[in-house]
Amino acid sequence: FVEAYGERAGGSSASDVSRHQIGPGVTGQALLAPGRSVRYSAAALFGNGRAAADSTLMLRFEYEFH
Repeated sequence: FVEAYGERAGGSSASDVSRHQIGPGVTGQALLAPGRSVRYSAAALFGNGRAAADSTLMLRFEYEFH
């Protein structure tokens, strides 16, 4: 999948005020036991614009239980 984020930052011109990042990602779920699982996602994001970071690695883990 493709993950994208964007926000407006301070600046005096249109090229200075946008912070956008986009890149490929993966997601999945591992079942641990009945009613328990771990969801995970990872994305490699690349900046578009001077205000954005050049690259960001995003990792997310969720432990679920019912």
